[in-house]
Amino acid sequence: MVFPLTDEQQFAVDTLNINCIVPAGAGSGKTRVLVERYLKIIEKYFDSNPNIIEEIVAITFTEKAAREMKERVRQGMIVRRDQALENNQLDKAMMWRENIQKIERATISTIHSFCAKVLREFPVEANIDPEFKVLDSTETSWILAEVVEKELMKILESEKLKGISPLYQWVKVAGFKRAVNQLLNLYNQITNSGIEIKELERLTEESFNISPYQLLTDWDELIISGDELYYGESNGKKFKVFQEKWPYLKSQILQARETGSALNSVIDEMCELTKGNLGSSVKELRKKANDQANLFREKLKAIDYHQLEREYLLSFYSVLNLIDSSFKTEKERMNGLDFDDLQLKTIRLLSDNQEVRKIIHRRTSFLMIDEFQDNNQIQKKLISLLLEDENRKIRQGKLFVVGDPKQSIYRFRGADVYVFKEMEQEIVKNAGRIAPLRYNFRSDPKIIEFVNFFFSQIMSNDPSSPNYYKEAIAMGEVSKEQDNVEFIPIYLDSNDEENIREKEAEYLATRIKSLLQQGIEAKEIAILFRSMSNVKVYEQALFKKGIPFYVVGGRGFFHKQEIYDLINILEYLTDPSNNIALAGILRSPLVAITDDTLYQIMTKEVWNKPFSRWGETISEVNEAEQEKLQHFIWWITSIKQKLGRIKVFELLEEVIELTNYQAILLALPNGKQAVANIDKLIRLAKNFPGDNPYSIFEFMERIKKMLADDLQEKEAAIESESGNTVKLMTIHQSKGLEFPYVFVPDLSRRPVNDDSLIRFDAKLGLTCRIHIDEEWVGPIRWLLVAKNEKKLEREEAVRLLYVAATRAEKKLIFSGKIEDTKGKFEVKDVLQADTWSKWLDVVLQYQRISIEDRIWEYKNLHGDIAKIKIIYYKELEESIVGKKDNLFVKEPLSSLNSFQPNSNMIDYTSPIQITSPDNVYSISEIKRYQQCPRYYFYYDRLSLYQSIDWLQGKNVDDLSDDKSIANSDGEEFSLMKLTPMLKGTLVHQLLEYVTIFPSRISMWDSYLLKLLWNYGLTKELVGEKNLEEFKEEVKMYLNNFVKSRFFNRIQTVEIKTEYDFILQLKNGKLHGTIDRLEVYPDGKFTIVDYKTDKEINIEQYKSQIMTYALAIMKNFGFIPNSGVLYFIRHNHIEEFNINKNSLNEWELSLEDILAKINNSMSLEDFQQNLGQCYRCPMKEFC
Repeated sequence: MVFPLTDEQQFAVDTLNINCIVPAGAGSGKTRVLVERYLKIIEKYFDSNPNIIEEIVAITFTEKAAREMKERVRQGMIVRRDQALENNQLDKAMMWRENIQKIERATISTIHSFCAKVLREFPVEANIDPEFKVLDSTETSWILAEVVEKELMKILESEKLKGISPLYQWVKVAGFKRAVNQLLNLYNQITNSGIEIKELERLTEESFNISPYQLLTDWDELIISGDELYYGESNGKKFKVFQEKWPYLKSQILQARETGSALNSVIDEMCELTKGNLGSSVKELRKKANDQANLFREKLKAIDYHQLEREYLLSFYSVLNLIDSSFKTEKERMNGLDFDDLQLKTIRLLSDNQEVRKIIHRRTSFLMIDEFQDNNQIQKKLISLLLEDENRKIRQGKLFVVGDPKQSIYRFRGADVYVFKEMEQEIVKNAGRIAPLRYNFRSDPKIIEFVNFFFSQIMSNDPSSPNYYKEAIAMGEVSKEQDNVEFIPIYLDSNDEENIREKEAEYLATRIKSLLQQGIEAKEIAILFRSMSNVKVYEQALFKKGIPFYVVGGRGFFHKQEIYDLINILEYLTDPSNNIALAGILRSPLVAITDDTLYQIMTKEVWNKPFSRWGETISEVNEAEQEKLQHFIWWITSIKQKLGRIKVFELLEEVIELTNYQAILLALPNGKQAVANIDKLIRLAKNFPGDNPYSIFEFMERIKKMLADDLQEKEAAIESESGNTVKLMTIHQSKGLEFPYVFVPDLSRRPVNDDSLIRFDAKLGLTCRIHIDEEWVGPIRWLLVAKNEKKLEREEAVRLLYVAATRAEKKLIFSGKIEDTKGKFEVKDVLQADTWSKWLDVVLQYQRISIEDRIWEYKNLHGDIAKIKIIYYKELEESIVGKKDNLFVKEPLSSLNSFQPNSNMIDYTSPIQITSPDNVYSISEIKRYQQCPRYYFYYDRLSLYQSIDWLQGKNVDDLSDDKSIANSDGEEFSLMKLTPMLKGTLVHQLLEYVTIFPSRISMWDSYLLKLLWNYGLTKELVGEKNLEEFKEEVKMYLNNFVKSRFFNRIQTVEIKTEYDFILQLKNGKLHGTIDRLEVYPDGKFTIVDYKTDKEINIEQYKSQIMTYALAIMKNFGFIPNSGVLYFIRHNHIEEFNINKNSLNEWELSLEDILAKINNSMSLEDFQQNLGQCYRCPMKEFC
């Protein structure tokens, strides 16, 4: 049923004679208003202009929205045509019929599609090839990343020749990879602003002409804090001294504000006067004044770096100009335009060519723009060029703009919400109208009641603010649901985000299961995330409950097994000696031989021989396995013959056809998604922007780079929004959608820490941090820009939460960890808190929650008591035993304004119960437990090694004496510094390299540089001295290794390196990596483990070798004949025999260790081994 338009909607539709801007709240029917206005224009002007439909330009934010709007316009025309026929209005019916036929030619598109259409129409005037290719965002990112790397490297080489320069030092300290990422982000910031790179130096240098003292802000806050303390009441002597000196001090501050003189001494005095105890009655006022004074002191210190920043920035102008020039050249070579080019070239065309502009003017009688809050200054300038006459005026009725500043959430794409407010002011100034849509037709009135209350507290009441909130009017249908707003609280003392999310995911899945049992369909439910980085936790919880779900635009495309399978084929084709890739192909669904067959082949001499030599070995396996291997040899040989003759995407298609891979995948769980993913990989290969589409190597280099950069490529879409599954998506993806039941989890997620070192600001130009005394410091311009950036980010975070909350029709369900702010923030300062969970506490107060009654009461905007339903389960009650009286005291509503925060502190001396997830352990964890259970508890259960500052950064791997090189499991390291962990990683990789390629032993130093490069380090960035010292150390290890039997016996023994395994036991799983397996012709083999310790400690590692052997026995049924510990530093070998009895005994011991670990919960369960205390880093508090 179609309801009649409301008065406010009708006004927006009918005002065709004036320019109009429509701030349209969530669920207010703005798309319907756009469609109705579009049809109204045709109906009113068709008689005088039969081609009016060709003079309406409608701009949407996405291609999907454009398609939907065009279809709704078409349906509106059909309805009107049918009504005209029913009323015997044949002329009107004919008019609608004619326009239905023209609708496909109508300009309803995105701004980029519109620009592309204009440029293709006027290619000569725009000085471009009309056959240009539009580059998508992924292609553009690839090209820009390569350009930045190449140009920065060239510049660093030239800077190096000149001697030490600020740019060279900046990159050296930041690290090459980080510097590249910083420049990528910077370039995008600049281009999104509409400022041309060549204008950057002028803009930046002009800002340096301003005195840095004029950039100081928060003067009023400083003076007010002093005044408030001055008017406080205290009998303290220091307070009396402050009161005596403040009037004069205040006058000095006011004078310094005007002249900038003597400011340092004045601020120092204020810091001193507000320090210490001025009396308990003015404790908070004193702290506030002291904080403000110290903040000013920091800003004054930042002024000292003002000129140094300028010296640094001088180097960046040429860098950015070279990047810009090279980027443009590369796009021209490809005959491609990216999205920014489309807009900027259209702007230049309309600015420079008045004839073209007049033509576009004549055919743009009406311009309608949807989602205008997500536009920026470039798009605003384009609109002006499309509509303004010679006097820079827009004819009345020509412009119709719709949007909702409260839903502007695309700053990361360059959107500028303030553009909406600017347009609003310009339209009103030129006799246009603001036509707000405040009625909400989507959500249950109880949801709107909550939204109105909560967002009126955290948004602005200033009409000029983009976050201006005006109460929405509920027009949605009252649902049969009770308790339309729910909250699932997570009460955990731990700050372990992973643990919190696992608990939350379990509760969400339980709640969703109960909804499904009530007859709710899965497709009615959506879970909206601020970020998808932890979505797997929620997927697993839903899967365990048997709940059907679909991740919209799922991430992790390059880490999907089906993608690995095809990449393994490409890896093998480029390097036939890559046995890891070959093993991956053989075990994949492409061939699907068993582990026993794979092991049988790997342990034979033919493993490293051509397939023509495999005959005898293949004949030894059963018939079914023989067929699989023979088929594999046939198709891989066929593919090899086509290398270099067909393009990479064609080669992939050939593999899929020869192996019938799609049919195989469809028979597997989640096969539909897997097939969609391999189709997407083929499309990527087809559109590959490299120079040689026939080159597998070039394509693989690009893929490897994307994997190394952790590029979050989405999985291919496999179902429509109507599939009967719970939808998991980002809040950004949910924009424009609505669901009956909406979950908003992870409320305690913190903002991502800002690691930027250089930024662009539209007013100040470039600003950067500089490296002083081993830390990055911000000059005064940086602090000013950073403060504004934080404000804008926090404002957008509010809008993001608003978008999430307003997707719900029947029920809105929040969940997250309880974060008690203890009254630290007043409501007016709520955005100073950093998480959504804290915002809820400031506005609604968590202490108002009654677990007993399962309600959370608050007063709505009309002063009535409203309720939020609290959802909790038995597990939740158990997790808060002993804290219930403290956490759930329900106070009368009359006390809301005088609420005092709970002063109870967490007792950290009480038993903490923490377990390992799913009883999965690493070999290193077991070793630590054997050394000392208490040490294991601190290191692995509490992860204290990450946070205890008095460890002074020491890398703790075990309780052995200090190592010069520690083994590495790939943990993070500090760029520009060769840490012990990084050294250990490099040594292990070098040993693996010379094991596989013994003839290249003399090339070890060049391979070392290549390994360093893989970590973003070059010879120059590491430093000549540091590198030479490390090379001497490596040479010692390699010299010993070459003398050892492990190098000399390579030709007679099959060698496997870096073998990963999982050992499944009754009491848990163990995982680890075996450094080296030696397989002998008689089928026997030896396990070898490399050690780099300064001291030889055999017993400490013997159990580790036994665990490796047990894994081999359990997984393959073979028993290694011996285990070897090779202490490389000493060139010392310890070898011992292994037999079935010893393995059986060790298995029993291992099961006992796992049982003890599993059953140990609190500190007291983990006994101390006092014999290890003398060298334990935890001994200070154990």
